[in-house]
Amino acid sequence: MGLRLFLDGLQDRVARLLGLDPANRTVIVRTMLHRPTGDAAGYWLQLLIAAALATLGLALDSTAVVIGAMLIAPLMRPIVELAMGLATGSAPLVFRTGLRSIASIVIVVAASAAFTWLLPFHEPTRELLARTAPSLLDLFVAAACALAGAYAVVMTSNEVATTAAGTSIGISLVPPLCTTGYGLSIGDWEMAQGAALLFTANLTGIVTVAGVVFVLTGFGQVDVRAEERGLDGDEDVGAATRLGRLISRRASARLGPLPRILFPLALLGAISFPLQRAVDEMSRRSAIRQRVRELLAGDQKHRIVQYSLDQTARPTALRVVIVGDATGSRSLEQHLRAKLDVLGERSVRVVVWAVPDASAFSALSARLDDIPLELTPPVPPPPKPSLQTRLATLWPAEAGPIVTTWVSHAGPTRLRVTHLGQELGPAGRELLSRALAVDGTAPLVEEHALIPLVGDIGDEARWLPDTVQLIERSHDLEIHLCLTIPPAPIGKSRTRERTETVLARETVQRALEGRTNTTISDGPQWSISPSLTPCTSVADRATLPSRP
Repeated sequence: MGLRLFLDGLQDRVARLLGLDPANRTVIVRTMLHRPTGDAAGYWLQLLIAAALATLGLALDSTAVVIGAMLIAPLMRPIVELAMGLATGSAPLVFRTGLRSIASIVIVVAASAAFTWLLPFHEPTRELLARTAPSLLDLFVAAACALAGAYAVVMTSNEVATTAAGTSIGISLVPPLCTTGYGLSIGDWEMAQGAALLFTANLTGIVTVAGVVFVLTGFGQVDVRAEERGLDGDEDVGAATRLGRLISRRASARLGPLPRILFPLALLGAISFPLQRAVDEMSRRSAIRQRVRELLAGDQKHRIVQYSLDQTARPTALRVVIVGDATGSRSLEQHLRAKLDVLGERSVRVVVWAVPDASAFSALSARLDDIPLELTPPVPPPPKPSLQTRLATLWPAEAGPIVTTWVSHAGPTRLRVTHLGQELGPAGRELLSRALAVDGTAPLVEEHALIPLVGDIGDEARWLPDTVQLIERSHDLEIHLCLTIPPAPIGKSRTRERTETVLARETVQRALEGRTNTTISDGPQWSISPSLTPCTSVADRATLPSRP
């Protein structure tokens, strides 16, 4: 009992040192418990405005706009009240502020992702990148701001507004959440994870440090059970507060110390390892900066006039300007890359520019950080498909397979197509020419249709000229000619054979001399059939239609 009185007296003394009248502690807790539901509309409106401003400020790389969003954002209030709920053991306060904090996080991230999706550009700015690599130092910053936030709650002077404004700027709650939404919207998971870790570090700092401050200033002495009973007759409270009150009524006392301590400890455990890893990364980056500085300072072969090491870029970018020529810039670039490889920094992109004199350097140095690491050549347009390629795509199957093509670009483009099958005819050639047009210029299409020819005995005068022409056209083509010729009579009937038949047989045989891939068979008709494959049987060839 004596120890309890001593601790209570010590807490009262700390409260008075901070300007807090111990009698006002109950009033502060009562105000937080009886937060009316009517303030919800103003809270959510402020939060959405802050999310929109923060997203635009991050995308535009405007620090002033981001600071404006920090000042408007009301997110710190429910988090500080959550710390108060944990310090006093009030279940209704913990449930209401915890639920509002979770809903606020979800809404800000979703709103930022939606705003980002509507933007016509998605470049990673410095403001965005600055919130993707948190460290253990950010937790200390959050702790310091949490002290200020808790102080703003307990103090009663007119300096509260100034302290709250400074705390809002320092703690930076909404911008990391908006960076998370930005990263999710563009599919940059590394950005989203880094910003989410930064927000978690800030949340942990506020809840932990503010809760400790509230305990040290004696808020645990408040009869929170009596204050919670006042909620039973208050209809202007939300569902989360009612749920917390239901739990507190069923419990014999306020929330125990174990759940109140576990929550901050869980947050600390969740962020300690990644934040420590971030500190190691900062140490590594510092070592790289020092090593690069030493490398460039110790180089006596080149006249180095300026360099820039951008470690926020992905990957890290080292830009160096020397007075000299291209040979010197390539030599220094190779030297720096070799040294960085030794340090294990193979991903660092190094580029060295050589300028001839001081005036050229002045023009270059003004935009050193804006010059791309590599001048990316323009992507050449895809090559236009050749005329033959487009012809193969557009050629109608009904016209038979294409055997060969010939193209002349002397004067108007001429395209001659040799194919097996029926002729396209003038209308078909005109349609094909229009389909093959490029930039309004259409080729002149010609065709050689190699079609089967069939004639009866006695019809040699009509069949023979076309057959000889077909044989002549096929001399340089890799096709097979399949012919059937009426056999010569044997014995006495030979003298009665028609002269036209004898001449036709001799003419065909002379035309075929020296030609390979030719098959001649006896048959009741005259026929010739070009083919891309070896000849079929006589029975198959006999079914060819007669030429009109």
